[in-house]
Amino acid sequence: GACTVQDALLAARQLGYPLVLKGEHGFAGQQVCICHNESDLVNSHRQMSGASPALHIDAQQYIRGTTAMCAGVAKEGRLLESVFALKLHTHPLPTSPCSVAGFANDDSARHILASLVQCLGFNGFCSCDVMVESETNDVYLLEFNPRPVPLTALGHLDGHDLCAAYAQTIGNAPAVAGAEQTPKSTPERQAVVAFFPNEWLRDANSPYLLNAYHDVPWDDPPLLRATINAVVKPL
Repeated sequence: GACTVQDALLAARQLGYPLVLKGEHGFAGQQVCICHNESDLVNSHRQMSGASPALHIDAQQYIRGTTAMCAGVAKEGRLLESVFALKLHTHPLPTSPCSVAGFANDDSARHILASLVQCLGFNGFCSCDVMVESETNDVYLLEFNPRPVPLTALGHLDGHDLCAAYAQTIGNAPAVAGAEQTPKSTPERQAVVAFFPNEWLRDANSPYLLNAYHDVPWDDPPLLRATINAVVKPL
C-alpha cells in the first residue's frame, strides 16, 4: 500500500509505469488513477489525498489487458452460480462503469470468486472485477464487490441464472427465464449486452443499442422516465 507520495514513488521504482493509484472507498471508477509518469503520480496522489486526507491509497501494478467481471451468488461460503463477461466498452473513462459487455467463459475468474466467498463465508450476491492480461490470458483480481451489480440480473442470457440458483437454496421454484433470453454463448458467438443508459451516453448512434440485448427497464416506466430526465440536459 502507499499512504504517502513517497511510498507511491518507491512503488513506481519497483513496479514501473504506468502505475495505478486506488483509494479504499471509491466506486464506479472513482478514486482510480492510472499514472504514466512521476508528474502524473505526484499530481494524482495530491488530488486524491487532498479530497480526503484520511484516505488510504494503494499503489498497484498496471496490467495491460481487458477488464472483465464475474458476478455470482453464494450461500454460507459456497459459490452457487456465476457468470463472466468482458467489458467491451466503458464510459466515460477506461476505469468507469461498463457500457457494453460480452459474455465469455473463464474458469479462472470463477475460481477466484469461489475462493473469495469461501474465505469470507459469504452469503448473497457479489462480483469481482478482474483484468485478463493480453499476452498470457492470465486473470488478475482487481476488487471484490459484496453486492449485486448490473450483470447479476442478466446471467440467464448466458445460461447462468443467479436468481434461480439462489431461489433453489431457499426452497422456491426456479425463476422462469424471460422471453428475451438469448442462446448460451459459445467461443464462436458471444452474447452482448448494452447497459442503459451508459452506452446511450457513450454513443447515441452505437450499433450495440440495436444489435445487442439492450438492458432497458421497459417494464418500469417511472424509473425509465426518471433515468432519462436525469441524464438528458434541457435545450
